[in-house]
Amino acid sequence: MTVPIPTDDDVSFVRSLQKAGLLDELDDLEFVRVVGAQQPRSVRGITRSIDLLEAYYDGGGQRTVASRRRARDRFFLHRDDDHASAPQLVARLGALAPEVGPVALDRVGGSEGQLILRAGEQLAAVVDDEEESLETNEIDLRELDAAPTITIRGLVRAINALLARIDIRVRLLPLHSDERREVYLAFGVASAVELAASGVLEDESADAVIQLGGW
Repeated sequence: MTVPIPTDDDVSFVRSLQKAGLLDELDDLEFVRVVGAQQPRSVRGITRSIDLLEAYYDGGGQRTVASRRRARDRFFLHRDDDHASAPQLVARLGALAPEVGPVALDRVGGSEGQLILRAGEQLAAVVDDEEESLETNEIDLRELDAAPTITIRGLVRAINALLARIDIRVRLLPLHSDERREVYLAFGVASAVELAASGVLEDESADAVIQLGGW
């Protein structure tokens, strides 16, 4: 039997996240399992990194393990062929921020008003980066009689704003995505700035990371 061996890039990627306080159940044995789950094993770069995360947060098919890991690190993955509705996606993101309570997508100011996330008495605007294109990773908002789409990133920004209101210091930030998947994990500000500088996060400047995180 051939034992899968992590590549140098695998080790570097994993260690950078562990330094930030994530993947705490990824010991040597689990690392071998996660690496062995990669198909094909010749895949490199961003796609392989996301594959590693999927294998780890799947928990080897054990639902309890998977739920524990996803909740602890606030792991969120969205596939481009996922046709979940906007309320369903808000519910999934809200579950990663249980401290804020139940979260709902709403609109203030009439049919043309601002989209918001509402958590009890707390409100946070759903706003995308001005330069961000809505041609990929869009969410259908027709159920709200709203503009046709909004991005996951816009929803995450609002979740982060709600976390900031109750002084939760970790925030959801995107790692690099591939053509099929968009991935978010939770980081403190110091780790986020360090990972941005090392190229692990999608945003590679401290200012961009701090803005999205709402610190």
